[in-house]
Amino acid sequence: MIGQSQVVEILRPWLGTRMLPYLENTAASVRQMLCAWKITQPLFPLADGIRLCLYSAVRRITGGRMTVLPDAGRPVTMVTEDFDVLTDELLYLLFSRFPTDTEHMGILWDYGMKSGSLSAFKVLYLRFGTLIGESDRQSLTRVLTAYPSFRLRGWFPEGDPLPPQKRTML
Repeated sequence: MIGQSQVVEILRPWLGTRMLPYLENTAASVRQMLCAWKITQPLFPLADGIRLCLYSAVRRITGGRMTVLPDAGRPVTMVTEDFDVLTDELLYLLFSRFPTDTEHMGILWDYGMKSGSLSAFKVLYLRFGTLIGESDRQSLTRVLTAYPSFRLRGWFPEGDPLPPQKRTML
């Protein structure tokens, strides 16, 4: 079960602690969307719903300015790509709970390849390694090296085959 506190912890670095009290209903809605997803449903409408929910909340709270104050202390004006990344990070809460079977692996692989979802690739790489063939694992490693290092920070175990030049940037 995905907890609302998990949703809030993903929102915190992006939107700042000061905004979180205003996002209680939004976090509850996102949690509900994630928990209600069924394997028979496509992931794209879920992602679109989460993105719209977040965008609408930030727009409402900021009076349309879209400027937030993350805990780092510098104001940031959120753009469309920020909501895409934030939505993807929230989808990780769902993906990380998938059973490690070929059906869920196929769903993640398909969604990741069509959407570029780092969260889908992350779960495939970290949890589905025994089901992924060596050539697919190498392809996945190549895909992951295209992401900015800040998005990969902290989830590669020591001795991982990610190219050393990328690992040092983490």
